[in-house]
Amino acid sequence: LFALMLGIGETCFLAEAVRIGAGPWAISLLTAVPLLCGGIGAVGVLRLLRLHPQRRFWVVLCALGQVLVFAALAAAVMTGNDRVPLVLALLCAYHTCGQAAGTAWSSWYGDVVPRELRGRYFAGRNRIVHVATFASVLGAGWP
Repeated sequence: LFALMLGIGETCFLAEAVRIGAGPWAISLLTAVPLLCGGIGAVGVLRLLRLHPQRRFWVVLCALGQVLVFAALAAAVMTGNDRVPLVLALLCAYHTCGQAAGTAWSSWYGDVVPRELRGRYFAGRNRIVHVATFASVLGAGWP
C-alpha cells in the first residue's frame, strides 16, 4: 500500500504544482521545504517515543494525519482553492506525518521480525515495494 501511495499520490504533487501555475522558485520550495519538514518529523517522533513509547500509537496517529492532509489537498483541488502557499503547507504537514510514521514503523517492525530473518525478509519486501511503486507510477500517469 505504501508503494501505491507513493506512485499514485506523492509523485503527482509536483505535477499539481505545475498545473496551478507554480514557477521554478515555487517548485523548488515545494520540493525542498516538505522534505525538510519530514526530517524534522522523523527526529520529533523519536523524542515523542521517549515520552510515550507505544510505537503503534504513533504509526496510526501519523498515518491518520497523512490521510487527513491528503483529503484536504483533494478537497482544495476539487474546489479550486489549491494555491501554492496552501499546497506548500499541506505538503509540509504530509511529509512531517509521513516521515514520523516511517520512523516509528521502522522501529516497530524491527522488533517484530526476528533478527535472523530480517535480511531475507526485507530484501524480498523491498523488491515487491519497488516493483509496485514503479507499476503505480506508470498506472497513475497512464492516459
